[in-house]
Amino acid sequence: MKTILNILSLIGLALTLIPSILLLTDSINSAQLTTLMTIGMVLWFVCRILRETLFKPTEVSTHAVEHDTPHTL
Repeated sequence: MKTILNILSLIGLALTLIPSILLLTDSINSAQLTTLMTIGMVLWFVCRILRETLFKPTEVSTHAVEHDTPHTL
């Protein structure tokens, strides 16, 4: 699942970058640019948010660690 979300987020990122290059070469018009970039933006944000919420890193408690020197400012 994590790999699928990573691949989909990369596809979404590509959909936000590649259409602008295609517009410079007159391969697509501005309506197609807007559509592709909007799809890419939504795909990238959804996949990254899902990946960050579903696969949170495990938290390490620092309360059990003893420090030799006190922290002073």
